[in-house]
This record gives sequence, C-alpha cells and structure tokens, in this order.
Amino acid sequence: MTGDFGNHSIGNGGNGGTAQSTASATVTGAATANALATAGNGGAAGGVGKSAGLGGNATATASGSSSAGGNLIFHATAIGGNGGALLNSANLGANGGAATATATGSTSGVANVTAAATGGAGTNSSNLFGSALARATGSGSGGKSTATAASGGGIVTSVSSLASAPLPGMSVAESFANVGTAARSASLATGLQSATYATGLPLAADVSTILTGSAKSTTTFGPGSTALGLLTLGGAYTNSGTGGSLTFTSQANFTIAVATLQANDLKVALVDPVSSGAGFDSLRFRIQGVSTPVDQTFLTLDAADAYFTDDVLDFGPINPLGNALNVTFTFDLTAKTANDGFQANIVFGDSNLAPEPSALVLLFGGVAALGFLRPRQAAGLRRSAGPSGS
Repeated sequence: MTGDFGNHSIGNGGNGGTAQSTASATVTGAATANALATAGNGGAAGGVGKSAGLGGNATATASGSSSAGGNLIFHATAIGGNGGALLNSANLGANGGAATATATGSTSGVANVTAAATGGAGTNSSNLFGSALARATGSGSGGKSTATAASGGGIVTSVSSLASAPLPGMSVAESFANVGTAARSASLATGLQSATYATGLPLAADVSTILTGSAKSTTTFGPGSTALGLLTLGGAYTNSGTGGSLTFTSQANFTIAVATLQANDLKVALVDPVSSGAGFDSLRFRIQGVSTPVDQTFLTLDAADAYFTDDVLDFGPINPLGNALNVTFTFDLTAKTANDGFQANIVFGDSNLAPEPSALVLLFGGVAALGFLRPRQAAGLRRSAGPSGS
C-alpha cells in the first residue's frame, strides 16, 4: 500500500498519508507472503511562518504458518514518507515519517522471515529521518530471521542496523535505528536471539542513563564532548533449538559528517554487559572504519565481562582529513546451549576528556595475558583509563 502525498501549498504543506499493508498465509504446503507499505511524502509549503508537511508513517505486517511442514518465505517492508520542503529555503522543511515492519512465520519445515524498515527522509540536513523498527520471528527446522532498520538526520548521514538469527527452533531478530530522538531501551534486547538498537546523536538523558554507574565512561562523555552514537548489540541461543552450534549476528553502521566537529578524539565507551547462562561458546567483536580496527574474540564470559565493563577506547583525532566517519560495530555470538546469551551497550563520540588511570585497565591486561581473550586488534590503539575502582 502507498500513502497519499500531502498537498503542496503557498501556505502550510499537508502531512503525507499513512500506509498500512498486511499479508498473511495459513497453508498446508509452502507459502510466500510479501507486505509492502510506502507512506506518502509531506507537502511543500511557502510563505513566511508556514510549515511543510511531515512524512507519513508506514506499517507493514507479514505473517502465517504451514501445518504440513511447507517451506515459508515471508517479507515485510515499511518505508516512511519523506518530509516536505519549505519553498525558498535551503535549510528548513519537515521530518520524515516512521516505519515499522513485522514478519512472523511458523512451520516444521524451513522458514526464512525478513523484516525491513526505512524511516522517511528529512528535507535536508536540518531535518530528521523517521525512526525505523523491524522485527522478524521465525520458527522451523531451518532458515533464518533477519531484521534491518535505517534512518538518518543532521550530521548523521545514515544509521543502519542488522540483526540476523538462524534456525532451527524459534529465533527473534529485532533492529531499530533513529537519530536525535529517544533511544530504544536496552532491556528490550534481553532474550532476543539477535538485537541491534542504533541511535545517532542520542539525547543527553539517554547517554546519562546508559553510563550510570560507569565512572570512567561518564567522565569521558562529560561536558564539552559530543555523543555521536549509542547502541545495543546482543544475541542469545535459539529458543527450543536443537541444531547444535549457531552464530547470531548483530551489526550497526554509522556514517557521520565530522568536518564540523571539534578536533577532538574519537572515543568508544563499552558498558553494561548482560549475560544469561554461560554467555556463549565464543564472541567476536569488531569495530571497522576507525584508525586502528578492533577485532577481538572472547572464549570466556569473564573475559567479555571485563572488556565491556566501563572501558574506553581512544582512536585518536576524529577528523584528521575532514572526511565522513563511516564506522561499523559487529557482534558474532556463537553458542549451542539454550539460555546462553550476551549483550552490551556502546557510546561513541567526539571527546578530549581523559580520566585518570585505573586498576581495572591493569587487571584487564593481566586477564588477556592469561589467555582468556584472543586479541586480533592492530597495534596502536590507545585505551583511555579511568578513576581507580571504576
């Protein structure tokens, strides 16, 4: 379904129409279902004191099942409407519309279930894209649940998230992306087989909440710093799965125009690890697109807990060439036991604040030396230290 476009006007522009699309299939054999919702764009406006129309919101839902073990392919795609322009103005307009996509499929056969949500674009760099939320739930003897979400706005050219969870059993994958509005609560990721929540230019209140109790990270992103992104990455073994070892992927990408930022360092705070069961068999964590890429593989829960508990990575000057920052964070969690899971929160941004050295960093170095952690990151990455006892 496609929403209506808002009317263009020399006065206020009309809001774009909402769009809702539903596709369902309850069958005895194989089935394919596709739901596509594209919302209308906001209308343009002209005249002093007038407002352009907001982009419409889009909701897409695809669901169904096969009672005889047929293979299922379900897709739900939602695209928010673009914000309207304010005529004769290069810097004003309206925000894009939100997008929500949900796909659910159940069979004793193979289920490939995909949900994709894209927030509508703002008119220009002064406007925000709509938020995007995608959730895919698959149940079967094989296949995959995949959720993707994309948004942007301001100096965040784009922010995208991917959550991918294989079957058998039941797997839930959820992705969220937004800019400049409230972040999705990290608690909602707990228990999901793959979750990626990515927020560009997060609200100060959300950053403060995530960093509460993490002294080193709180100091790093204190007054004078700019938090560019906040994200939650997590994974857990498939519900009722019996398929042996499986790998669940959570990934977030940010493209940010950094030329206007202060010439400070790009710093990444790792906080609030949460685990269930034994956590995982292995966890690979990567940061790409930075001066010194990070590639760490953890073989024990203790090592991962130490790494993600109030640690700060310093990648040096954020804009040495004045180019865009294109950074990707990835979790690959491998497990084979029900109730095993792990997630953590990350804040990154522009900061020249450097806390004092801590005993924790010294302890972490000893843990790595004892072989609990297999490091793959290149030499040269600086680790910011924090207050003693943090």
